[in-house]
Amino acid sequence: MQKNDRQKTIAELKRKIRKDEIEKRLLKVCPNLEYRFLNREDTNELERVLWDKINRTDIQRSFPTNKHKAIQHLNKIKEEWILCEELLLIHEESSVVGALILNAKNAWENINEILDFISYEKRESILTGGLILVSRDLECGVCILHDEYDDSLISWGF
Repeated sequence: MQKNDRQKTIAELKRKIRKDEIEKRLLKVCPNLEYRFLNREDTNELERVLWDKINRTDIQRSFPTNKHKAIQHLNKIKEEWILCEELLLIHEESSVVGALILNAKNAWENINEILDFISYEKRESILTGGLILVSRDLECGVCILHDEYDDSLISWGF
């Protein structure tokens, strides 16, 4: 086996291990969540387009970081949210293992657990703990991103 092939194999094994760890954590934190993984290549392409869209979309609200407040804001778009068939959850390991594909209604029923899974109240970076749920075609989405002092709500298509 050549060095390059060996490095690719090692990288793939590391991704598989990380994916297994995420699945175990999901089972523990969100036992009723129905999900599957989007492949890594499609996730990375989607993220490039998504961040461009987020950067061009106005922030609707800023509010203190608080899980209860986040759910209050999400409640305002609940009816439209559950009309989507599937939503993608972009999480801090998406670029490594792929985004999570969620049934929208099931995601809403498990929103508290999803916020726990992404460590919502942890504020290490803009993505750590930030909530990003979007449709695959990016026609609708909701993002609650951490900034220096508050959280910023960005949504479109709902």
